[in-house]
Amino acid sequence: MIAIKKIITVAAVLASMAMHSQARSYIFYFNGKKLKREVAKQPEKVYTVTLFSAYGEKLNFKVSENQISEQKIPGMLFFKGKSENGSRIISFTLRHDKISGSFSDNGKEVYFEPTKRRNYYKSYEIQGVKAGQENDEVKDAPIPKTSDRK
Repeated sequence: MIAIKKIITVAAVLASMAMHSQARSYIFYFNGKKLKREVAKQPEKVYTVTLFSAYGEKLNFKVSENQISEQKIPGMLFFKGKSENGSRIISFTLRHDKISGSFSDNGKEVYFEPTKRRNYYKSYEIQGVKAGQENDEVKDAPIPKTSDRK
């Protein structure tokens, strides 16, 4: 009986540790079809998109269409923008009425993607991943002196 209690206690502690080490996430509703219709009506417009952080904080972004190539890719729309207060940068793709992408949030990258449930998305951050250029190879490269250049 005591052995069973110890096993249950150890299992509970391990489960608790696993839950705390997992990424924080939040499920929210977003209608991609509505955004697609807006773009079809006014392609050059700046759109307001409301998403949620991994903590459930409501965030408004001003985004515009941003093509990644000279030719449009059929069925895919690309967007870039900033939060209304300018503190966050966002980039996402709209395909088949679904969005996926990421935005920076206080030094962390927050990702969002569709769930199995229609028009519902999961925003999440992965522990230990920071946004920015902390480990940028170019930043650490030595800069040649003017006299070394030809």
